[in-house]
This record gives sequence, structure tokens and C-alpha cells, in this order.
Amino acid sequence: SAASAAGAPLFAGWRELEEPEDPKAMALHRLNALRELRGALHGGAVLAEGLSPLQALSVRTPFMAQVFGWGDTELPDPEPHKAAWDRAEEATDRAMARHLAVLDDAERARFVELCGAVKPS
Repeated sequence: SAASAAGAPLFAGWRELEEPEDPKAMALHRLNALRELRGALHGGAVLAEGLSPLQALSVRTPFMAQVFGWGDTELPDPEPHKAAWDRAEEATDRAMARHLAVLDDAERARFVELCGAVKPS
């Protein structure tokens, strides 16, 4: 069954776009959709842990603060937020696993194999 797009508007948007006919382009298209699904799940998990987006970002990807519009904002100390961030990551993994559970063992193995074979061209 299709993954629910509830709370994942960018994922929903990617799913509504016409899929490319070229196999490589289609793979990229579908991986982008999955990336947006995981991103939405992670955003929910971060907020459920009581972290602000800036606190969460400070833990692993502080270099992205400017990209996301925080400019010269001083980043919070990541130390007090690491445990909550780890719990958010675990919750994200569990949520994403539920969406991937629709695949049988052979399909999951093939998915992992194909994702491992993705290379820039």
C-alpha cells in the first residue's frame, strides 16, 4: 500500500509529479520522494522530543543553519540536546521502517542493493 502523506506535504508533492521515463531519472525522483517522507517523519520526531529545529540542527549539521535561513544566529550548545536528538533519530527510523514494511524480504533486499549502487554520474 502507498505510504500516507499525512504531515508530509513535500512527499505528497513528489508523489503527484509525473515520473520520468528514464530509469535513472525515475530512481532519483523516487529517492527524492522517500527523502521528503523521512524528512517529514524526522521533523515530527524532533518536535515530539521538545527540540526546536535550530537545537536539532546544532547537534549534527550546524553548517546548515545558514542554508535554512538562520544566517548569523548563534547556535545553541548541542550537548544538552544530543540525547533528545538520538531519541528523535530512533523514532524516525521506527516510523520509516513501518513504511518500508510493505516490502517483502526480497523486495527490501533489492531496495537496499539498488540504493547501495546509486552513484553520481
